[in-house]
Amino acid sequence: MILKAETPEQRVFLVSYVAKRTGIEPYDLVGPYWFEALAAVERNKIVGAVIYTNHRHPSVETHWAGDVGWLTRQNLRGIFFYPFSDLGVERVTGIIRRKTSPPNPRPEDRLQP
Repeated sequence: MILKAETPEQRVFLVSYVAKRTGIEPYDLVGPYWFEALAAVERNKIVGAVIYTNHRHPSVETHWAGDVGWLTRQNLRGIFFYPFSDLGVERVTGIIRRKTSPPNPRPEDRLQP
């Protein structure tokens, strides 16, 4: 389930969540500008988050982070519904660091020989 942060404290918490998982300082993600945050929640636990920044019609930028397996089809629908429906943008841009390391898959997610 995708939930929009309702308070400034929740928004700051989700920025910190994404920053910690991506190795970027929170201020470097959002700066002093407008941002919005959504959380992916399963069994009352945050399993992922998306930060929307630099909203300039017709586009918005995003920063994503979460547990392995959090990007389900249902979560992707919610993540993209917000910018296209609520913000009315025509383009969503994902910002990816040049140097990233692949996640360590859970044993049940590994391919078996």
